[in-house]
Amino acid sequence: MTQTVIGVLPLYDTQLDSIWMLPDYINALVDHGACPIILPYTDKKDVLEQICSYCDGFLFTGGQDVSPKLYNEQKADYCGECLDILDNLSVTVYNHAILKKKTILGICRGLQFINVMQGGTLYQDIVSQGKSEINHHQEKPYCTPSHNVTLVDNSYLSYLFEISNIKVNSIHHQSIKDLGKDLMINGISQDGIIEAISSTTHPYMVAVQWHPEYDYKYNDKSSLLLKDFVKKTQILKNTI
Repeated sequence: MTQTVIGVLPLYDTQLDSIWMLPDYINALVDHGACPIILPYTDKKDVLEQICSYCDGFLFTGGQDVSPKLYNEQKADYCGECLDILDNLSVTVYNHAILKKKTILGICRGLQFINVMQGGTLYQDIVSQGKSEINHHQEKPYCTPSHNVTLVDNSYLSYLFEISNIKVNSIHHQSIKDLGKDLMINGISQDGIIEAISSTTHPYMVAVQWHPEYDYKYNDKSSLLLKDFVKKTQILKNTI
């Protein structure tokens, strides 16, 4: 059986004008049996469509802020750096995954981007907009838990984890404001921030605000999420 190929959304450093990747994303996928491919930093649809055709599923990574243009808002001063190319390539990859019914796992920015693509909106900065009562941007080491998340009854993650409350790490300044269409809330922090979502219509689309790639070696629930993603991708690959 060939390994499951996961397309990983690239990271981009504007100061160095270079594509880069945190090894944690790649190692997390490799350690759970997948073959990751870092997608090119380009918004050329023909290039992206060709390489996406080789992928069985996609990991939408963290990174710069999603442009408020995508959810019809003006960019506030407290919004961070936005990259048009990253947004454009993310849109192309997302549309490919939806059309071809391929799996999607979103982490941090990935969760926010999925919500926007489903017609939702974001808080451009949860501290400035008065929505954060706990520390959502912890210091290193990122493998240590930062706060609690309550899992919603009958949600995908509540069934997967078989518990009602988990501790997660946290490195973000934006979050979901209005939930997108056909999405279900899976987890909420004690200050009301939406921490996890899943699709009610797509075969497999799950996203978390925290970073399982940093703590999966120490947190069995993070490892279980990554294992589940790879397993479901393999299953769908063999049925499509």
